[in-house]
Amino acid sequence: MGCAFRAHLNQICSIWYTVLILCIQSYLLYLGFERYKLYTEMKWPTGGYPHAWLTIYITLYAVCIPLSLLFFSFGFFKSGNIAGDNEKLADREDRVIELSTNRKGEKSGCLHTVKSCWQHSPPMPQQIHVVTALCQLVAQQFMIAQFCRHGFVNSGDFLNTELDFLYQRARQLATNLPMGETRLAGFQITTEELRGSPLAPNLLPLLMNFRLFGIPLEFVNFIIALIAYASSYPAVFWRVSKSFSLIFSLHMFIHCVAMIWGYLGFSILFRIQETNYNSLRPVGLGQYLVQSRNWPFYHPYVIVLTYVTSLVLMTIGPIALYSYGYNKYFVNVMSYQAKNHLCVSSTGGQSEYSDYKRRNYTRLPSRELCCDGYAPHTIAIILLVLIVVVRAPTIYALMILYQHEEKPLLLTCIVVDVIYLFTWILLWLMLTLKREWSFNIAHAVHQIYALQKGIASGHIMGNENPSQLKNSLIVMQRDHMFVTDDQALKQSLLRHLQHGYFEAPEEMYWSKSNGNQSSPSTRLYKRLFTL
Repeated sequence: MGCAFRAHLNQICSIWYTVLILCIQSYLLYLGFERYKLYTEMKWPTGGYPHAWLTIYITLYAVCIPLSLLFFSFGFFKSGNIAGDNEKLADREDRVIELSTNRKGEKSGCLHTVKSCWQHSPPMPQQIHVVTALCQLVAQQFMIAQFCRHGFVNSGDFLNTELDFLYQRARQLATNLPMGETRLAGFQITTEELRGSPLAPNLLPLLMNFRLFGIPLEFVNFIIALIAYASSYPAVFWRVSKSFSLIFSLHMFIHCVAMIWGYLGFSILFRIQETNYNSLRPVGLGQYLVQSRNWPFYHPYVIVLTYVTSLVLMTIGPIALYSYGYNKYFVNVMSYQAKNHLCVSSTGGQSEYSDYKRRNYTRLPSRELCCDGYAPHTIAIILLVLIVVVRAPTIYALMILYQHEEKPLLLTCIVVDVIYLFTWILLWLMLTLKREWSFNIAHAVHQIYALQKGIASGHIMGNENPSQLKNSLIVMQRDHMFVTDDQALKQSLLRHLQHGYFEAPEEMYWSKSNGNQSSPSTRLYKRLFTL
């Protein structure tokens, strides 16, 4: 069994999205590598040079280079991924990946499974964009945590995040660079010490960029990636079911909000625990988590591991919802095919073959799905349990901090996590109760006619309204299409089609009778096929 791949340019909106994001990514990579040079040239405390964290930092930024190349490939060209190619179910014009069939006419084997998984996976350009943005954000948080650990940052600034313009706007606006011997607000270094350092011009923006001057570009890039991801994945179902697509997009909105505040909660907790585990006594907010030193799941390394695990689990969540929607789409397609085969067999007379087809298509379409169509529900339950287990320590730690420091940021992180889990339960409860979905899988006659209007022949040749074409008949072969709504001509055409009379003659002509019209009978000949 072979595989054919035909590369095509992606849609124009995807191409421009790719170009603009690549420009932003290139600039962010430049800033990241420049920061790395400054980190290595800084005067760290004796024995406090962060070799491991600097290695992780530069590795995460280096990974962004091949990811950007993949982002360019999948964004500029169609890859066979439905969501990434901006295609919709029941409205795909071309197939980028085609598998050849075996002697029995079947597509089976491992290659077909891999193709199906790739075809229905999340949108690749947007998914890569999200991963790249997270790599850059997490890499910066690792180094900011080292600033907190070694005293470059005040312990009172552990709650400073990328959303300070929301939670600490008054303090942010009142903060100015100090003069004289006063210390820089938020940093354990005087202006005289900074002025005397050979790295002073470069070190100042390095220390201040994450706290004073609005939203960092890395965080803006992350928000753009989430918006693009949340828009493209539900759009796959827009053609077949707008209601399901809207429900999907609402879940994706909650998913993106949970991703944003989940990152903020991780950054706060990681700074605190990185300082706690490397200090003789806790400082600032760390004093409220002093009991957690004996708990392994509050170790800084474990916090990073649980955050990455929660990201993976939350990424699988939309895939489970997509699989549910595709199962319902598949059931609608199979039911439609079964109905058509039953109609054909009932009009074609009684025979052994028609009885076989009737028996073959009376089985329930859900029988052909994994676990009778309940596999997405099972995955959703397992995901819910795993996410609760992974997120519970973080939520508990944030609740302890909020008991002592009633900050709106901490409360928002807790509430967003709870809302995400609660809406996940409500969503799948609703989907379980709603068993039947009506998906628009068939194309109306006027839709097909509108696509191929330029090559149509027949007595319907004007700008007809869709209502005029509801009962029309369309016959297509190669680059020819014949359209008619005459009842006598339709019956004659169908009769010849069923008996296969279109193979022998060079040209075929059909007559149109006026039937009940008062004018005399006329004959209109139209060329149908050129074989």
